[in-house]
Formats: sequence, structure tokens, C-alpha cells
Amino acid sequence: MNTIVIALSKSQATKFSSTEPYVVISIADVGSRFPYIHPRPAFMGRIGVRFDDVDQYNPHPLDIGLMAMQESHAQRIATYVARAWGTVATIVVHCHAGLSRSTGVAAAIREHYGLDCADLYEAPRIPNGHCKALVLRALSTTT
Repeated sequence: MNTIVIALSKSQATKFSSTEPYVVISIADVGSRFPYIHPRPAFMGRIGVRFDDVDQYNPHPLDIGLMAMQESHAQRIATYVARAWGTVATIVVHCHAGLSRSTGVAAAIREHYGLDCADLYEAPRIPNGHCKALVLRALSTTT
């Protein structure tokens, strides 16, 4: 089965539906809850990771005290993706706004599997470079 990877906002992910098998990677801020994902017939599962939208490659003064993605988060994602790849039609990656963390993770997955990433770089999206680098590194040792 050919697998695609999409990056969505939290709101879009809660409404996502497909007739083909799909999994979800939920990214939430530290201390926040994961959204409810309705278990539709084609929904095959979800993992959740919590870290803040901090890009260590492009720091911002307001990032002080926030927790960036850790290698353990990237490894959990990579392991989950490796197990799902080729068995589901879609991997949905979402964060709060669907603009930075989810696009960084989705870009890493697509790049690793040789898929086009151009749409993930279209404004207003700005993939989180730190997330992308960690997930790419984790995927290279997982698959």
C-alpha cells in the first residue's frame, strides 16, 4: 500500500476521516491534553507526544522555559511510522496550528521515504527544523 503523510491542525485532525486505513501522530504542548480522535472504521491508532513549539535552529526570546522536542519523542515517532509504513494509506501528523511542529515531523517522514515535501513549505507553514532533524535521524536508525 502506498502511504501518504499529511500535516494538519488539531481542529482538522479531529474532523479527519478516510475510507482507507490511517494512523495519527498527535503533538501537544507540554501540560495540554490530546484532542479526541473519533475511532472511525478506518482509524488504526494513534500515538501522542508532548513538547512545545521550540526550534533550536531558529530560537526566539520567548522560548525560554519551554521544552523542545527530545530524541525520545523522535524515536517514538520513528518507531511508530516504521511499523505503520506500507500498512496504512495515510499518516496524519497534527499539532495545535498545523504550521510548525507537525510540518517538521511530516517533512522528515516524507524526506526519509523519498516523497515530495514542497507543500509543507508553503506559507504560512514553516516546518520546525529541530523536529525535522531529530525525526530524520531517528528514522535513519529505525528503518
